[in-house]
Amino acid sequence: VGFVGTGTIAEAVVTGLCKGTPELDVSVTISPRNAARAQRLTERYPQVEIGLDNQEVLDRSDIICIAVTPDRVEKILSELTFRPDQKIVSFISTTTLQELRALCSPASEVF
Repeated sequence: VGFVGTGTIAEAVVTGLCKGTPELDVSVTISPRNAARAQRLTERYPQVEIGLDNQEVLDRSDIICIAVTPDRVEKILSELTFRPDQKIVSFISTTTLQELRALCSPASEVF
């Protein structure tokens, strides 16, 4: 599972995945955007790694969680190359699924 954006919401979801469901064998790759928060997560949970950049997060993940601020979503996502087999989970309430599908193409499963 990859996380583009390393803010409060991403930290909460990563914590829930790693702490709340220990039976899941999941590796998590997070973006380096918030270095202090990313480092804290890697220290707490051995299955969390920091990607070199957002593209590496995508390259290493089948499920991508988008957790960036609404004002940055278009700029960030338009710079990335998605795969058709990736599943996209958005935490951005103000961006429609249609908009996200366009930004994340060729990935077509957007939630």
